[in-house]
Amino acid sequence: MPPLRSALIAAGVMAVSTAVLIEGWRLVSFGFDDAAAFALLQPRKNVSDAKRRKEIVDALTRVERWRSEPGVSSRAMKTLFLLQKALQNPPVEEKKLIDFLTVEPTAGQEWLELARLRWNRGAALDEITEALQMSSVTHPRELQTMLYRTLDQIELWEFLPRDMQRTTMNDLVDLARRVLLDQAILVREAFAAKSPRVQEAMKQELQARGDGGRFWLQALDAQH
Repeated sequence: MPPLRSALIAAGVMAVSTAVLIEGWRLVSFGFDDAAAFALLQPRKNVSDAKRRKEIVDALTRVERWRSEPGVSSRAMKTLFLLQKALQNPPVEEKKLIDFLTVEPTAGQEWLELARLRWNRGAALDEITEALQMSSVTHPRELQTMLYRTLDQIELWEFLPRDMQRTTMNDLVDLARRVLLDQAILVREAFAAKSPRVQEAMKQELQARGDGGRFWLQALDAQH
C-alpha cells in the first residue's frame, strides 16, 4: 500500500476514533447530570425544603444546557419537566411539559399530565380535551395510561362533548377485562364522587354495553 494512502487511512481512523470518544464522553457527561437530577427527586430524610429547592434549581441549570443537544434533548426536556414539577410551579411546569411533547408527541402519559395541569389552572375545555384526545391517540390501550385517562374523564364527565363521553364508556368496557381489584376500586371511587344525576346517566350508558357494562354496574352497585 502506498505510504500516502496508508497515512490518509490512519488519519481517517484517528479522526473517527476521536469523534467516537468525544461523543461517548458527551453522553457520559449528560448521564451524570441526568442521574444527579433524578436522585434529587427521590425522598430524602434530614434535608430542609430550602436546601432541596436550591439543589433542584441548580440541577435545572445543569440539565438546561442539554435541551438542544442531539441524541439527549428529549430525555433532557423530560428531566426538566420533572424537576420543575418538584418545585411546584404549575405555569413553568406546563411550559416544560409542552417543550417535551414538542419533541416526543407520542408520549401518552405526558399528554395526560398536560390535561391535568390545564384542568387545575382552569383552562378552556377545548385545551383540556385536546390533551386527553392526544393521550388517547398516542396510547389508546396501554393499561396504566388508559386507566388514569378514564378516571380523569369520569371526573370531567358532565363537561365532555358527547363523543368523548361515549369513548369513556367504551374504554371502561375494555378495562373491565384487564383491571385488577385495586384499579377497579379507583373507578368505583371516581364514580361515587359524581352527583346522582350524573351517576344515572353513566349507568344508562353502561347498560347498553353488554358484559363489560354489567361488570361495572355490579362493581358500582357494590359500593352501596
